[in-house]
Amino acid sequence: MDTDLPMSFMTLGNDVAALLDHSAIANADLVGFSFGGASPMRAAIQHPDRVRRFVVISTRIRGPLGIRKRGRA
Repeated sequence: MDTDLPMSFMTLGNDVAALLDHSAIANADLVGFSFGGASPMRAAIQHPDRVRRFVVISTRIRGPLGIRKRGRA
C-alpha cells in the first residue's frame, strides 16, 4: 500500500478520480477483478463524468460495497 490513510469502499471512487487527475486523464474505461471490482463501481457512482465504461469480473455487488436496490436489505 502506498498510503498511510485508511482504506474503505467509500474512498475507492475518489482514489480512482485522484489517479485520473494525477495522470491528466479526463475520463477512462475501467476494469476490476474480485475485490478490485469495487474501484470502478465506486468511481462510476461517485464520479460518473470520469468513467466512460466499466467492467467488473467476479465481484461482489452487495454487502460491504453498499450497492443495493432501494427498499431491500
